[in-house]
Amino acid sequence: MNIARTIAQRLMTLAFALIFGSIVFGGAADAQVVRDAYLQQLTSDSVLVVFRTEMAFASDPIVEYGTTPLAFDSTATGYSMVPPSGMGARDKIVPITGLAPETTYYYRFGTVSDGVLGGGSETHRFTTAALVGSTQPFSAWVLGDSGTAEPKQLAVRDAMLVELDGVPPDLFIHVGDIAYEAGTDAQYTQRFFSTYSEILNRAPFWPTIGNHDADSANSMGQTGPYFEGYFLPTAAQLGGVASGTEAYYSFDHHNVHFIMIDTAEGDLYPPSIMLDWVIADLSNTLADWVVAVFHHPPYSKGSHDSDDGTDSGGRMVLAREFLVPLLEAGGVDLILSGHSHSYERSRLIQGAFGFGTVPNMATPDYATLLAGGHILQAGDGNPYGDGPYTKPPGVIAPGEVCIVAGHGGRSISGPGGHPVMAIDEFENGSCLLRVDGDLLWVENLRGDGSLTDRVALSKGTRVHRIFATVEGCGSIARSIERPLFATGEVVTLTAESATGWLFSEWVGALSGPIASETLTVTADATVTARFVRVETEGFAAYNDFGWVPGQMEDRLTKITSPNGGSGLPSSGVLVDRETGLETGVTLTVEGGTYGGPIHGIAGSGAPVIGTDAWLEFHYHLNPHGSISYQNAPSPAGDLVLTLSG
Repeated sequence: MNIARTIAQRLMTLAFALIFGSIVFGGAADAQVVRDAYLQQLTSDSVLVVFRTEMAFASDPIVEYGTTPLAFDSTATGYSMVPPSGMGARDKIVPITGLAPETTYYYRFGTVSDGVLGGGSETHRFTTAALVGSTQPFSAWVLGDSGTAEPKQLAVRDAMLVELDGVPPDLFIHVGDIAYEAGTDAQYTQRFFSTYSEILNRAPFWPTIGNHDADSANSMGQTGPYFEGYFLPTAAQLGGVASGTEAYYSFDHHNVHFIMIDTAEGDLYPPSIMLDWVIADLSNTLADWVVAVFHHPPYSKGSHDSDDGTDSGGRMVLAREFLVPLLEAGGVDLILSGHSHSYERSRLIQGAFGFGTVPNMATPDYATLLAGGHILQAGDGNPYGDGPYTKPPGVIAPGEVCIVAGHGGRSISGPGGHPVMAIDEFENGSCLLRVDGDLLWVENLRGDGSLTDRVALSKGTRVHRIFATVEGCGSIARSIERPLFATGEVVTLTAESATGWLFSEWVGALSGPIASETLTVTADATVTARFVRVETEGFAAYNDFGWVPGQMEDRLTKITSPNGGSGLPSSGVLVDRETGLETGVTLTVEGGTYGGPIHGIAGSGAPVIGTDAWLEFHYHLNPHGSISYQNAPSPAGDLVLTLSG
């Protein structure tokens, strides 16, 4: 995470916009770009760029693009259409073809008649995919039940941008309920396209329809704001089998096959055209990984109960009893869903359906599932905990992980405790899906920026871990950002000091004072980077409780001086020992001389009870530490410590 870098990138975006005209100040009769450019159907050699303008703009859209932000030397033109739900606006769709794989392109957009209307900024760029089948690593942001226009929705978005240093992931996946409360055209514009424009400019969006999206849409007729806003593959343009509808579809990205299913309005009870398509599609894929995405979770005890046949019209029960068996037969590895406003993540499971009686078909308890062979691997799946779940490569093998990611912006609730789940929690957040060859892992990222869960699936030899810790204040960067490694892999670890600190040495699997070292992996390894404080012209404050400027009581634990204990300067600004930053609090010393190093509460030389020094010191510092001193000869008198700020 790098907050400073994120801020810098946003400032750079503004600079690009002012230089290249991506901010539209008026236009034809003060017309506006209603929806900034967003990406659809990105492949290794093509992409769709879509944007919406008011009717005052012409119907001849154009995109200019190039491999540098200063030279838009290629052009592509497209077509316009008036969305029935957004009368008074025009959607403009521009296909770009003939691109090079794994190449970054910058772009700006407008119309042939009106000129440039937007883009040309640092955020308006995309990187084409690798060829299908490639084992090149990629990431996807998985979001669900998000479009509330509430502060928590924005916090979830910003936490992801900070975690990824301001650079959106390669794919943006949504498990449904994109725009509350009813998926209207205005709600999509305000609560999705505007909210995520900085991400949509760069990452192709792949949605599934949720029940709230379906309130204003119809899957059978493919009408309404959901179907008007998204341009999804119906004819297997990106792999898989043609579905003939945007309500459900599939696509390949690198070595992963994604199958996107409509549980909001699709027919989940056989015989079903959609279920037949699921069978055909999965029978056709040879991808290393299969990821299924749909709205209604087959397993949940969040704000919805998947064991209640009356909840959500029984769609969670139908998904579990009729859809999950088909997915398992097709080799599914990961199921992503939402609807239930919670984060829940299962163990590696198989065949956890067919229990109980209609209408609930309730899932039995954990012991029953384990005894019946439905919990395939009972560990937590965390690569830094019990280790990853493992599956053999190259074959359809049993076992999938199910994740409920319905915590993207809606209020969180639920009892939790579903028997298939390894973890559940009730805080807003999102998930980061990462794939690197034969390794797939998912992290849960809360809206406050904390990573609270990580689960990995391995289909190869990457099973070794590097446990990297720090002493002092700093961080460790890895040349390979992956939780698991194969025997013989070489990883470069670089110690990065925080402000006010210096790297000292490596301890453990690495040793020595060089900040950047290589580690050849042969087994699990533990390595520690030690950092030492850089002494400053002031006092150093040891702070164990979190510094709050202006609140001295019970905050400061110890004080020392940069001059080796030979005497305190007359005054100085306190420096937070944890961060090396000045605190804004001043310590003034009158009388006496500094008498030695830091001591504990009962340390020798503590100020005498009843003296000015003791009163001032005790009030602000005890019982967390003390400082030794000795009285100076008369007339200096007793040592007096005065803290202000």
